[in-house]
Amino acid sequence: MTGTMLNLTSEELSALKEATRTRFGSESRISRGAMVRLMAEETIAEYEESDE
Repeated sequence: MTGTMLNLTSEELSALKEATRTRFGSESRISRGAMVRLMAEETIAEYEESDE
């Protein structure tokens, strides 16, 4: 698997940071890639549940 570069606006990056603080706590040390993957998986799961 190869890495993918995300081109986030400053607003999107700020929202992602805030969501990460909310979900994992402000002292959390999680990589941006892992953070994006976890949040994407959660969003997909919610979408699939609402689609049923």
